[in-house]
Amino acid sequence: MKAVFASILAPVMALSTAALVSQEAKLQVAHGPYLQELTQDGVTVVWTTNRPCLGRVEYGTDAMSQMAQSERHGLIDANITHHAVRITGLKPGQKYQYRLANTEVAKLEAFRTELGETFKGDAYSFTTLSPAPLEFSFIVTQDIHSQAEKYASLLDKVNVGDATFVVLNGDTDNNPINEAQVYSGHLDLSVKRFAKEKPFVFVSGNHDTRGPFARKLFDIYPHSSGQFYYSFTHGGVYFMVLSAGEDKPDDHQEYGGLAAFDKYRAEQAKWIEQELQGAAAKSAAYRVVFTHIPAYIAFEPAGGRATLHSTAMLSKLWAPLFVKGKVDLVISGHNHRHEWRQGDAEKGAYALLVGSNQEIETVKVTPKAIEIEVKSLADGDKKYSVQKR
Repeated sequence: MKAVFASILAPVMALSTAALVSQEAKLQVAHGPYLQELTQDGVTVVWTTNRPCLGRVEYGTDAMSQMAQSERHGLIDANITHHAVRITGLKPGQKYQYRLANTEVAKLEAFRTELGETFKGDAYSFTTLSPAPLEFSFIVTQDIHSQAEKYASLLDKVNVGDATFVVLNGDTDNNPINEAQVYSGHLDLSVKRFAKEKPFVFVSGNHDTRGPFARKLFDIYPHSSGQFYYSFTHGGVYFMVLSAGEDKPDDHQEYGGLAAFDKYRAEQAKWIEQELQGAAAKSAAYRVVFTHIPAYIAFEPAGGRATLHSTAMLSKLWAPLFVKGKVDLVISGHNHRHEWRQGDAEKGAYALLVGSNQEIETVKVTPKAIEIEVKSLADGDKKYSVQKR
């Protein structure tokens, strides 16, 4: 009897298993899409698929009649799960529609390639950055440390819909172990809340440099410069993104001889000096710098985190360049406590905001000033202003 019953169930179970396998194997987006490196003439769309495929982006101001794809060394990227497609040749301050087009790769052999079905995603939009002076706002968080629940609570306190972009100002990932941690720690939530249509600017923090997946983070946060430091301009504001590295000396036992951050910070110092003397920085209404670890003009206060190797080095190596280049505002994190230094434009001193790990900031740029509103989960709200020079 048992044998008969088993023989009846076997085909049913086989069909059910096949259906489940087929359903799981269906090509679909696993994470994303999210926007990176939004500029005046381009944007990068990033996403992952559950199976290897050919990933492309359809886009346009209306009909999405144009197509972008990733190409390297004469080959179009195909049969991959991690996709990063750069769209170029766009117009400044223009709204565009886009959607993903993922195509099955049935066969990829030396002399025979067969493409299968194409699965198109929902339509989203983005607006390129503008060189013209504008009133706009952006959001800044710091020290999320892969705590998605806290990140969600902080986002609840601000209006991301009104912002042009969001800055993840270091230690967003906490000693990254693998890709899954990055997605669950903040990236999936960013996609759900805003990142399909508003980019986030990733600033590398010291905890982002730790863990076995740290050396692969650039694939998650790609930039055409090939670096974690770069600049961009929007609305008459020159923005500089820096990578401060670890907070201890390179020869500290924790790094096992695999750290070279002193050299990296010195490399950036040369770049900072050149950039701040360039036309884009000099002609801007404001100059704003993002660096996870603070750079103090005068190395104060003594004691505590301010005596850390990295802070001391940045204060001596980068801070004078910020003064020389007439930087208006530096926004940092790292210390896990709030700090504000007003600065003095007459003396060349820039304003410094150090956000705590319980805060999120809305920064509004106006013709007369940069207005900052700090929302906190614990310590109360604060407001500051940096007047135009």
